Amino acid sequence: MRLSGLALVLVTVLVAGLGGGAGSAWAGGPNRPVLPPAWSWPPSKQLQARGTACLGRLDAAGLRWVKGARTKKVATPITLPVFELGGVAWRSRIGASSLMDCFLAEALLVHAAPALHGLGVRTVVFGSIYKFRNVSGKRLLSRHALGLAMDIYSFITEDGVEHVVEKAYPRGDVVLRDIERALIATHGFRNVLTPATDPGEHDDHFHIEALTPLDHVATPAPQRRLPARLALELPAAWP
Repeated sequence: MRLSGLALVLVTVLVAGLGGGAGSAWAGGPNRPVLPPAWSWPPSKQLQARGTACLGRLDAAGLRWVKGARTKKVATPITLPVFELGGVAWRSRIGASSLMDCFLAEALLVHAAPALHGLGVRTVVFGSIYKFRNVSGKRLLSRHALGLAMDIYSFITEDGVEHVVEKAYPRGDVVLRDIERALIATHGFRNVLTPATDPGEHDDHFHIEALTPLDHVATPAPQRRLPARLALELPAAWP
């Protein structure tokens, strides 16, 4: 569906103004500040303490983890020997390691897995988690470099159907649209970037970033829905 000229202007103004500051964007858009506020390297005592608390919560949840090797820019590195969370299996399409920051593991366990399992997803096929690089086109570290982000290329549901983002999302795949909305609705992720929210860089995958306690302290949660009067003018992919 094409936007009328007036609707496009209204959406542009609204998106630019949501969240109360220059560092925020609607639906966890691509222009928010990348590093968590008060984040430091080497990790500060505050960051180390929060990481230790995170590991304690994983233990309390019964999740088996292994301390990861000291990794550049990853404050609390861990790996998951069995990458299955809440009845959902996670596997890399490129054989990437499960090395991640504890906060991403917690976000997947507490927020993503229940939402996905409830929609019938049984396997998540991802590309990379940790990768030391900048945000595309910017001189800013990506949250992949912190072990806090994951790129997901497809979801396999309990009926055995693989919903590939690159192919099925443009055709209006209902499962993918439901997954997109469900992940955003958890409020457990700082960013959920998709072909709808960031088509320039995320046209073939969903990019999710864990929301850390430091983000909770210093960054107000972005508004995630447009007013009804404008939502009617938007493509169905937009939540």
